[in-house]
Amino acid sequence: MTPLQIILFLAILMAVVSLAAVLAWLVYGAYLTARERRLAARKGLYRDLVTGLATRERRAIARAMGALTPPAAVASGGTPSTWLFAVPR
Repeated sequence: MTPLQIILFLAILMAVVSLAAVLAWLVYGAYLTARERRLAARKGLYRDLVTGLATRERRAIARAMGALTPPAAVASGGTPSTWLFAVPR
């Protein structure tokens, strides 16, 4: 093998490796884009689920606080924060 053939072989090898790297980068980018779309679609589903759970929990907490509220505090027209920290007289 002559030095020219070795140089040409190495140049071709470098070109092939470079093209493979660029192709892998493009394929990986396409994969990540598709993955991002799937996650965005699922995010809407989970957001609705969490919103529903939060609403249900807020209602349950409001019912529980209503059950704990002393009748005198309700009659005096205080706010929920004053009901919790009201000092009996």
